Amino acid sequence: MNSSVVKWIFPFICGILLEGVFEIKHALIPMIFCVLCIVAFIVCLRFTYRHKLTQIVCTALIVAISVTFGYSLALLESPLRSQYHYSHYIPSADMYEVMVDNMPTHTDKYVKAIAKINMAHQPEGWKAVNGKAILYFTIDSTSETLQYGDVLLLKTKLRDINTPKNPYEFDYKKYLSRKKIYGNAYISDQYSIIEKSNRNDIKSTVYKLRQGMMDIINSTSLTTQEKAIAEAMLLGWDENLDDDTILKFSNAGISHLLCVSGLHLGIIATMVGWCLFFIGNSKKHRIIKGCIQIIILWIFAGITGLAPSASRAATMFSLVVIGEMFLSRANIYNNLATSALILLVADPYLIYDIGFQLSYFAVIGIVSIHPALYNLFSFSNKDWIKAYYNKNGKPSNIVDALLYAWQWISNATLWLLSKIWNFATISIAAQLAVTPFLLYYFNQFPIYFLIANILIVPFVGIILATSIAMLMFHNIGIIGQIFEYLFSKEITFIDLITSFTSNLPYVSIKGICFDEFMFGLGIISIVAFVLWIGRKWKYYLYTALLSLSVIVLYSSYIKISTSSQSKWTVYDTSKGLAMEVMSGNESWFIADSALLADSKQVKYFTDNYRTRHCIYKTDNISLDDTLHNDIIYKNKLFVAFGNHRIGIITQSINNHSSQKLHLSHIIVTHNAEVSISELCNNFDFDTLIITSDNYHRKAKRWIDECKALGIPYHYTAQDGAYIGKQ
Repeated sequence: MNSSVVKWIFPFICGILLEGVFEIKHALIPMIFCVLCIVAFIVCLRFTYRHKLTQIVCTALIVAISVTFGYSLALLESPLRSQYHYSHYIPSADMYEVMVDNMPTHTDKYVKAIAKINMAHQPEGWKAVNGKAILYFTIDSTSETLQYGDVLLLKTKLRDINTPKNPYEFDYKKYLSRKKIYGNAYISDQYSIIEKSNRNDIKSTVYKLRQGMMDIINSTSLTTQEKAIAEAMLLGWDENLDDDTILKFSNAGISHLLCVSGLHLGIIATMVGWCLFFIGNSKKHRIIKGCIQIIILWIFAGITGLAPSASRAATMFSLVVIGEMFLSRANIYNNLATSALILLVADPYLIYDIGFQLSYFAVIGIVSIHPALYNLFSFSNKDWIKAYYNKNGKPSNIVDALLYAWQWISNATLWLLSKIWNFATISIAAQLAVTPFLLYYFNQFPIYFLIANILIVPFVGIILATSIAMLMFHNIGIIGQIFEYLFSKEITFIDLITSFTSNLPYVSIKGICFDEFMFGLGIISIVAFVLWIGRKWKYYLYTALLSLSVIVLYSSYIKISTSSQSKWTVYDTSKGLAMEVMSGNESWFIADSALLADSKQVKYFTDNYRTRHCIYKTDNISLDDTLHNDIIYKNKLFVAFGNHRIGIITQSINNHSSQKLHLSHIIVTHNAEVSISELCNNFDFDTLIITSDNYHRKAKRWIDECKALGIPYHYTAQDGAYIGKQ
């Protein structure tokens, strides 16, 4: 694996990641340092062949150049460094002129669009600004007509995106910032369209093309589910997929089929290569074949509306094809590294994109690990006829016919087994390479991924060809109907396999605790293992095994330490009280019945927290329920566990007793009609917890009273979730 570009892509990526951890104010500092390193490198080149030490110095300088170059690019790419970014004017601006910058998505509740901010109105007048924000429009006759290129006047304020206030909750602000989006707004009727789209750029063209394809799909006789799958597989549009379909594909380990990714573009490139088999392998012929492949790749990417995953895959495979055009034995690792380098130079923040990470590691796994796995078994054919001749001489006509039949069956069986084994090892190699990402981002691992991948992935090319033909011939009567029928049956086959896989016992291991430290070690182990396969240097293998050993030991430590944990949490949520008591690997979740019914919302702010603390069993308890066991005692609005006695106040206090009840904490929720002085007259408590569902004005009044009386308080809307030890 002698790959010159590969050697420098890693320090370049480290430089980009370093900017996300440590950002300096003056961008000139790393740039000046990078220039100095380049000058020093040029000077050292004169002495490289005179002194061995200078070779080491040159290597160190190139690493330094790569790191600082990546760091500088990421630093300069940050939109917030621009003095004209709209986020600097959010406090004073009250109106904005914006342009819709994507194809709006429609849900049952709102229309979502990403917008470029062109102008911001301040007290002193309009000011030209830049940057992107995400807008949510209530559904009406105007918002449903929004399209890319529309210019709007927003008569509202943009606001900063909130940071998560619950532990380990998905950081939506960080996610959007890496897409260069720093503000949002929920809009009802505070806007008007001042200019309908009349753009004729490439982006507008591909969006119109995608919308035209979607209109064709929606005009077919396919079911709603089949239309949604067709839009996802062919156009990269997954907004219409229902949760059940997404879950089944996820459990089957084939979620990558529901977006236009490297698999689809790789199949397209391979199919085009097969169709051009008659073209020779000379340099001239390779260039002709490669140009045709690249053109078709980008046509297919254009049909998807140049979706990010499709554009990324098209760029990657285009560079791979270009490498094969000019080199009869092109280095696939150099091609992959070069494509990644070009994409990251264009957009350094792409390194944080999950699709980018999964695409490249899956390809690396297929290229490096797959051959080693495939060669574990041999599928050589045995010449049964010759063996019989050598042992028994010339057979009779009947025996000879039987021998030929047996030889054909043997060859066909071995060919089929070799193909099955090939697809199996490709799936295993890709799955191994992306396992750290699946465990870290999704905390789960599909057990039966091999079944669906062997049964479905080999036919993805046929499914893609059928769907493309269905679009091409949709207006040609019976031919279009035939392709619709075929595509419907193919989707039925996929649904049959995914449903079968999802219904198998232990379909996936969920709730796997895999933190940042383990994620980093997982990547190191995969990279070291790939390097060992390529170079056979034993220290790479030792590094991979050591990393895996540390992961196992660290995981065991986490499980042991959490088995004796004891803590409780009051979550930040605007939908009432949400409180959880953890003891060992079990927890009790106390909340309003309405919130308990919204399992998706509960999962959003509790799942990662439970996973990090290895909670394997959770009992849901309604606020009005009564519970008594060895760990926790709950009698409606009173909860006791360990040394804690907690009272929950949901309304006014009517009962006045001469003797105060001692409580460790009081939780005020549901906009209770109560004052702090009333609480002090009825309870002797240590800390007041105010939940986020209370009105802000009322919460502020309680906080002011607590400050005046010197009572410790915690407001979840301001301070985040309250975490206490038992």
